[in-house]
Amino acid sequence: MMKSMASSPTSCHTILLSIFSYLSTPAGSGVKSNPSFLPYPVSSRIASENDYRKGAMQIDRVTLKRIVEAALLEDIGHGDITAMLTVPDDRRSTAVIIAKEAGVLAGMDAAEMAFAVVDDGVRFERCMNDGDRVSPGDRIARVEGRSRSRLTGERVALNFLQRLSGIATKTARFVELVSETRARIVDTRKTTPGLRALEKYAVRVGGGS
Repeated sequence: MMKSMASSPTSCHTILLSIFSYLSTPAGSGVKSNPSFLPYPVSSRIASENDYRKGAMQIDRVTLKRIVEAALLEDIGHGDITAMLTVPDDRRSTAVIIAKEAGVLAGMDAAEMAFAVVDDGVRFERCMNDGDRVSPGDRIARVEGRSRSRLTGERVALNFLQRLSGIATKTARFVELVSETRARIVDTRKTTPGLRALEKYAVRVGGGS
């Protein structure tokens, strides 16, 4: 087995995504968020094993939840002050996540988990799945729920999607370059501290091993 020495697939690389809020209405469902962020409620809507692209490594829920919780704690601590001060508590909105450049999608479970940890009343509807190739303008997901909750979770959700999609995209390029050789693209220990499981998963989504 040969290993590409040109660059590690998990070295710094992202693809650009954006989230666009296109509908805002008063809330009427009575669903409450979890402003203290402790304990973390987790939605039951996280994708099942059947939702993964064939051959990709599955991330177990315990590991995924731990990583997402740490990211949220780092990003907003025990609450999103800006959202709480500027967005009415009863406001609801719907947003779409769209691709701004071409690439291979990865990180949908982490993105969904980010919203679910903040508020298990937020609905995350997938338009595409990990392993899909995206083009600029493609709709990746639709997110609906309380505006405060959506805004609180969206930065972490986008960070995971951009980072892991970048790794999957870079891996796919390496795999294509060596497709007519006996070389294989494999991951290494050169991963971001705390994100090893997710980054190794993204390598497999991109066709590496």
